[in-house]
Amino acid sequence: MTAGAHDAGGGIGRSAGTEAVKGLLVLAAVVIVGLFLMVKGLGDNETVAANADAPTTATTTPADDVETSDDAVAGDDAAPDDAETITTLAPADSETTLPPRRDPATVTVLTVNGGTGVGGIAGRASTIVAQSNYATATPTNASGGPSAVYFAEGYESDARAVAELFNVDPDTVVRALDPAAPPVDDLQGANIVVYLGADGVLKA
Repeated sequence: MTAGAHDAGGGIGRSAGTEAVKGLLVLAAVVIVGLFLMVKGLGDNETVAANADAPTTATTTPADDVETSDDAVAGDDAAPDDAETITTLAPADSETTLPPRRDPATVTVLTVNGGTGVGGIAGRASTIVAQSNYATATPTNASGGPSAVYFAEGYESDARAVAELFNVDPDTVVRALDPAAPPVDDLQGANIVVYLGADGVLKA
């Protein structure tokens, strides 16, 4: 009886020892795995920290690669040194703006027979202008000269209108009156002189 009890006690002791060894092995395995995970976690954190602390490098285009323009430096309004200065000139035949024509009744016209050899032509010319309501001076004669419609200063528009009464282009006959060299000695206060010359350009 005593021997059986001894055998039973020995079996229980060996079982307890075996369980203790297994427990230690499991604990050791847990510790090892925990240490491995801890070491790996620290390594990853250091990598992240290292990346975070690393300076950011900005990509800069070298100054030599940037194209520069003399015009850009000087400004858009800067002209090249060799630029030619362009002067805009009005056409030689450009028309000057003329004042409006006056009321014909306020304009006095003198008609002159400038050596046409046609009797009464100055009178007929005076009748033509009178029919358009112009005031007329006494028709007269002169020794000779080209046909023209002379105007006193400020009466060019009116002289052009009078020239049209004789069916001629005003540009071909209208002339400024030179007070120092009038077509006749006595202008009779006329603002316009219709001079019918021997060339026959003006006819009545």
